[in-house]
Amino acid sequence: MVRYKEYDNNFDKDSILDISIQVKFWRGIIFHHTAIPNGRNKIGVPKQRHYGKLVNRLHRLGWKYKEKGVWKIRSGWRYGMGYHFFIENDGGIYISRRWLEQIHGAHCPGIYLGESINKNFIGICVLGNMDKWMMLKVQYASLIKLTSILLGDVVEDSRMLFKHKDFRRTDCPGNLFPEIVDILNDIYLVSGK
Repeated sequence: MVRYKEYDNNFDKDSILDISIQVKFWRGIIFHHTAIPNGRNKIGVPKQRHYGKLVNRLHRLGWKYKEKGVWKIRSGWRYGMGYHFFIENDGGIYISRRWLEQIHGAHCPGIYLGESINKNFIGICVLGNMDKWMMLKVQYASLIKLTSILLGDVVEDSRMLFKHKDFRRTDCPGNLFPEIVDILNDIYLVSGK
């Protein structure tokens, strides 16, 4: 059995599926981006700081934000990060408590095929603003590897991969995020699935 690591830059199938939890069936996967420039300097060069822990802390404790000139407070979520996985700039992943405990996400409210999206879909977030920059090659390699692991073992239908904007009025995961068909083609090339 693989001992759970909150951050893993050398993850494999065992570290995702064999972490002493009973992995439930999930209907699909929804991709997100942070939509903030964190992780890159002013000219877009990636920094190597790990943001998964920071995002988890913000989601757990809450944060202040400004909307139409008025400061508002967003209260935190009990289980922290709304995503199940968070892909860092170096290709490592942050595995959230939601995945470890196999509990619902908090990444895409709504109903799909008569069921709660958050209760039935895995949320994967990639660090960076994919409206400004393309995903880094190491991030994309991790996205392909992680999605390949989840497809077949946890998510049965490869047609159930979506972008956040497929369900909500948002740009997430950004206009430069790869198309789902390209992700599926690359998964097939790498794994044969």
